[in-house]
Amino acid sequence: MIFDIVIFTVSSVILVTAIGTFIILLALWAYTDAKAKASLHPVIWALVVVLGLFPIGLIIYLLIGRTNKKEPRTNKYKKTVIIAFLLIFPSFFFHNVGVFRLSTADQREGFFLNTGQFYELQQSVGEQTWTISAERAYGFVERNFSLSQSDLENLTSSLEIFEGGVALGITQIKNNEAESFVISDEPTTRIETTSIEPGIVRKTVYFHNAIDVNLVISWRAINSDK
Repeated sequence: MIFDIVIFTVSSVILVTAIGTFIILLALWAYTDAKAKASLHPVIWALVVVLGLFPIGLIIYLLIGRTNKKEPRTNKYKKTVIIAFLLIFPSFFFHNVGVFRLSTADQREGFFLNTGQFYELQQSVGEQTWTISAERAYGFVERNFSLSQSDLENLTSSLEIFEGGVALGITQIKNNEAESFVISDEPTTRIETTSIEPGIVRKTVYFHNAIDVNLVISWRAINSDK
């Protein structure tokens, strides 16, 4: 979630900056051009160009505003206006990426930045499972999951490890704050989650000089008939 917010914020700032720069340069170009070629006050035409629904205001000025067409063309601000306009498109695309990530953050698993040293670390998220394997690992990895009451009741883990230690922490997430914390330092059986409520929870796997690790965290109900 934090990473999504950062992307959205940065993309929004870039987009607003690109649009603001374009508007300012367009107003400067319109004022300079109208000062040389228009009969009305250049400020009026600058306002028409900027406040008119783009590009309607600009078209109106080009069609009827330039009454003194014999005046030499002015290229001041012209190139910078074009460049600023073109920069809006990649800024808009990047902003849409930020909006998409932020709007879908609660509908997908959240992946947080790894802290530590890992060698050949691999992860996969299946149907109600999170599988992690590594040849060597020191540090932690985190993900957010939306768990129901049934998921919590069936939360188990299995671990294969040659050397070192692995621990699993579960944080209750409410309003982007941690409400409670449960940790299991022997993730080989069913995990006690009586203090955890259904909703968004963050699972954190801690590695302590672990070698040849294969960890499967599951919250899938086991069919008793089998």
